Amino acid sequence: MNDHAMDLLRALRPNDAERISEAFPDESRAGLLATLTNETHTIAKNRNTRHARRRRGPLALGVLSVASITVAVVAVVLLAPGSAVSPAPADAVSFRTDSSGYILASVTDPFAAQRRLDAAFARKGLHIKIQLIPASPSAVGRVVYMGVSNTHVAQIEPLREGEHCVSNDAGCAIGLRIPRGFTAKATIALGRPARPGERYGSAASAFASGEILHCSGLLGASVARALSVLQQNKLTVRWVEDIEIPTHHSGITSRSRSVAQPPTNDYIWGAELSARGRLTVQIEPKPWPATSGAGAHFNDGC
Repeated sequence: MNDHAMDLLRALRPNDAERISEAFPDESRAGLLATLTNETHTIAKNRNTRHARRRRGPLALGVLSVASITVAVVAVVLLAPGSAVSPAPADAVSFRTDSSGYILASVTDPFAAQRRLDAAFARKGLHIKIQLIPASPSAVGRVVYMGVSNTHVAQIEPLREGEHCVSNDAGCAIGLRIPRGFTAKATIALGRPARPGERYGSAASAFASGEILHCSGLLGASVARALSVLQQNKLTVRWVEDIEIPTHHSGITSRSRSVAQPPTNDYIWGAELSARGRLTVQIEPKPWPATSGAGAHFNDGC
């Protein structure tokens, strides 16, 4: 290609030569190029035929030259390997250093593919693999699992340690505080917002701050009192009852079973969302403990 064609390519889209493969896969480029070449040749031929009797020489050659340059530009764009039209995606994790020297790794895309997450840490020279687990609102950003190859060095902390953050979207901080000079290998699972209908891989109590039953007053309440509240929230409820079973060896054991119609005089001892709008409620025939400290941490902020 001559300098004029290169100038035309740069003027049209200066970055396209490096960002084309996603829009035009390798296997389709040759066919598309052939089509464009044939159509351009036909256009040039028709124009030359119409004007041949009136104008000879420079005009016909000029039309064909412009068409040839256009095809050459398209050829470079289509056949350039490893390129794509759309802008390259931003990193799934951003990094900065705080005043104490910790590396703050913030997840910028909570739904990023695993390869993008792995690549972001690899580019920083960190042997850290994070996995993002769908979580209930108050568990977004919290560490679900952490495995480190060397426990005798300063350890990684969640980015939101001590921070009150509740979200059903991408608004909460998800990430890590990594000690400066951290060289160990680590595998860490973090809670992320769940997509609609997606089951939670990590869930807090439905009575915890930020969850759907926080400040509802239903912890320890009777089933009869809770039914109308749960219906107002349009929740699909699975009722689970703990029952005691006599045994020959230990005397009494207990197990859980699902009940279609919960006894209205039973009491609510716990609840947890398995997905947005889907609640599992634990009930027992005995009342909730009357002590003032029972479940008190669930009432923070009420």
